[in-house]
Amino acid sequence: MALDCRRSEDLMRKLEKVKLDMTGNRTESCFWPQRQELQDTCRSLLLADLEVGLDARVEHDLWNLAFHPQIKFLQAAVKKSRGSAAVEGAQANLSLFLDFALGFYMQLLQELAAKFCIDVPFHACGRWLGVVTDISVETQSLAPPQAYICQYCLCHLGDISRYRHQHRQAGQYYQFAAQLRPCNGHPYRQLGVLAVAEDQPLEAVLYYCKSLCVLHPFTLTDCNLTALLAKYSSLEGLEVTFTNGWLTFLSCALRAIKSDASSSEDIDDITPLLHPNVEDHITSGNANVGKDLLCVAVSSVYILIWLRPNDSETSLVREGSDSCWQQASRTIMGVFDMLASHLKTRPTLVLPAVSVFIQCLTLNWSGLSFLLPNNIISSIVGYLGSLTSPPEARNPLLEELDGFLLKQGYLSAYSHPDTCYEVLNAFCEQLVRLDDRRVHCNVNGVYVYHEPRSSLLADTFSTSALGSAIRQPSSASAMISQQRRSVQASAAAAAAAAASGPASSSFTASSGVRLAAVFSSPRTEPSNTRPK
Repeated sequence: MALDCRRSEDLMRKLEKVKLDMTGNRTESCFWPQRQELQDTCRSLLLADLEVGLDARVEHDLWNLAFHPQIKFLQAAVKKSRGSAAVEGAQANLSLFLDFALGFYMQLLQELAAKFCIDVPFHACGRWLGVVTDISVETQSLAPPQAYICQYCLCHLGDISRYRHQHRQAGQYYQFAAQLRPCNGHPYRQLGVLAVAEDQPLEAVLYYCKSLCVLHPFTLTDCNLTALLAKYSSLEGLEVTFTNGWLTFLSCALRAIKSDASSSEDIDDITPLLHPNVEDHITSGNANVGKDLLCVAVSSVYILIWLRPNDSETSLVREGSDSCWQQASRTIMGVFDMLASHLKTRPTLVLPAVSVFIQCLTLNWSGLSFLLPNNIISSIVGYLGSLTSPPEARNPLLEELDGFLLKQGYLSAYSHPDTCYEVLNAFCEQLVRLDDRRVHCNVNGVYVYHEPRSSLLADTFSTSALGSAIRQPSSASAMISQQRRSVQASAAAAAAAAASGPASSSFTASSGVRLAAVFSSPRTEPSNTRPK
């Protein structure tokens, strides 16, 4: 142990000396000896004592001093030499350095995986080949520092592939990085940058918002999102399409909430055009409709939850932005009212987006319940009542939301095949449990919607109870008992509800009910760049 500490101290002193030499010498762009020494020192320190290296931010020094400046210099040289005979030599130098950088990070990733005996892409442990049979090795969990450094290497492998214009390979590296630690925002930000490069603005917004809404957001993503939406400040000169309409609404809403109250007038102008565009897009038959609507859901969550005024955790909004936030929220509710109306006719397209939106509302009920239109509840109840059995297959769109954070918890429920259905079913279950007079459960166990006589009915129960109740899973038997007691307490009302509900349905609300949200406690994890 003493030898390891002494070696780490020696490497740290050596690293500081090399950094001083490199930062002091700015006359040459290609100081290969210092760069090679820096790479070797950083690599040795990360392998010798990972936590000491991460505390010293060695991984950032490695990229920001040894690789990224040289890549930018060579890219500028290629751009400058275009149209001349020197372009081929400049391009060859860039390609050679990118190949070198790719090989360095690939080797570092393999050495880290071998040292800590962890499974990462392109380097499976020996047990997969029948070489290692030690049970303790097979069940070894991935510690946060180990997961972080492997994810960091994968992100830079994706960056290097993107510089080589190999976008498909870059996307694979970023996806592998996101799977390794879904609660970190860095790989999602890089996926957003890649989507911008491929001219996919809606997909970029999806990943940017997700990068800001996970357990450990990548804060620089807000600059990327702002720069992207700056191109959609108004519809002037743009074709009135679903993509342009939604991005223009987001641009106006974010400006109104964050900095410029006058942009609220733009929200009023775009809303009448937005709703018919959403309707037309749902019925267009476009292959990307489902993912586009998922982008609408995730970006709506970003506005409703992360930009909500008077939130102690929110520092992105300006003072006095309450009215602008409510104005944007009403537009969002109108869009989801439209999506919910298509639950029966086009469930494959709208169900993932609606379930994400309802999950957001459920987990933040005390702050958002007053915004929810009755029509959305009516559409959800009608959809659940039309089912004869729970959906069997999991919608693949939900794979995009692994690690998604809805303010109060870390969602891991999207691994369950019936998640979309269960989110909506759990929402209705909680409304019944909390005695919301809009939703009842009849004698057949089928949810029935009743139009409230007054808009105040939504507030007849504790609006803070739903957010806490949803965290505790309830068994199916307990839920059935509650339904029976409710039916016995109001026999006349239950009989009337039974007459109006589908008595022939073989599916009841009590079959297979599980709460959709599964939470894990906050982990000792990197906030934005490194684990603690």
